[in-house]
Amino acid sequence: MPNYNPYDDPELTPPADNSDGEVVQFKSPGDSVTGQVTEISKVNANGRPTALYRLWNGRETKLMFVGESPKDLKRQLWKLVPHVGDTITATLLEIDPNNNFKRFDVTVDKAEGGALAPAGETVAPQRVSAPPARSASQSPEDDADIFDS
Repeated sequence: MPNYNPYDDPELTPPADNSDGEVVQFKSPGDSVTGQVTEISKVNANGRPTALYRLWNGRETKLMFVGESPKDLKRQLWKLVPHVGDTITATLLEIDPNNNFKRFDVTVDKAEGGALAPAGETVAPQRVSAPPARSASQSPEDDADIFDS
């Protein structure tokens, strides 16, 4: 039986380095990123499979890693299902002081046909957004139907 070679495993590709773009970090309420998705890939970050979104904001590439955390960002992206060509806007709304839970506002402008617009052209987008997670001041009953629909 041949030895396992982790370097040939497509699920264990290394995370992009900063030469590929600036890594997005959501540290304070108001931190935000907007960009058109140019690529979505699966990488290994800190030993865990992670989705990497490459976002182009018209000037530079931003790298947004979405793994197990922040949970609300991942929940909303999985509900909105952005694809290459769509434009994502993610904004950190608040950080719960009791448990460090980060609550986000995420919108996705869907590109027509899911393809990148040719240089110099625009595509008529369709905006979709997920309901935000419960804020620190809301009770669980306030968002009991958040996953219904």
